[in-house]
Amino acid sequence: NVGVGDVLDAVVAYLPSPREALDADADDDFAALVFKVAHDAKRGPLCFARCYAGRSKPKDALGVANASTPLGARLPTDRPQQVLRPFADDLEPVDDWAAGDVRVLVGLKTARTGDTLVARDGERAKAHRRGDASAVLPGAPLEPD
Repeated sequence: NVGVGDVLDAVVAYLPSPREALDADADDDFAALVFKVAHDAKRGPLCFARCYAGRSKPKDALGVANASTPLGARLPTDRPQQVLRPFADDLEPVDDWAAGDVRVLVGLKTARTGDTLVARDGERAKAHRRGDASAVLPGAPLEPD
């Protein structure tokens, strides 16, 4: 069991609960962080993401934000065709996802590791378009120098 405590400490430090990350309620504007992208021969890109605020369903329009998205610009839009729950080696279809859930999104064409997903017409996307605040989640990876 050498190093297990260090791993658990790292999980707590790098993956805070959604309520700690954004002081979010379940009714808040949707925000999720893509932490892994894999490729499946049949489904195409599989984006693993954790929801930090709000709720979303398959085929909801999502804005894709990252550190290189300029303030005041419209966010690129993507629409997941399917939302899956990872369960061991299986992926089970689900109808929605909420704060704290980890899901696999099928059909996202522009999302990459480290990108933030927000509701296309939500407050985070609107604030980004106005230039008031970036839609990128706090603690999301920044673009390399």
